Amino acid sequence: MASIFKNRIIKDVGRLPIDVFTVAQNRKVIVLGISMSNIKDSTVLGNVFIKDETSVTANYVKDVPIPPNGTLRAMNGGEKLILDEAHTLQVSSSYPDSVDAIISYVEQT
Repeated sequence: MASIFKNRIIKDVGRLPIDVFTVAQNRKVIVLGISMSNIKDSTVLGNVFIKDETSVTANYVKDVPIPPNGTLRAMNGGEKLILDEAHTLQVSSSYPDSVDAIISYVEQT
């Protein structure tokens, strides 16, 4: 099984959830890091969601305050998140165009 290391960079995340990626057929993804940076001058709330193949959506991180010009590290201390095929990782914020997100992951082929 081959491992492909990737980063996904998303600018100006706002209130509507944005799909970071959907796991391809016959693949798995191991998320290694999720960082969300507040690009505004006031506190915003960051969210990370997981949506499964039946469109059930659950909170991974919900309404976590991100201080002005600060960063939320949603994964710490070697924690990993394993997603199966057809699962989707999403991010959102409490304020329009307020967060930049960087997600590091490994795709298993």
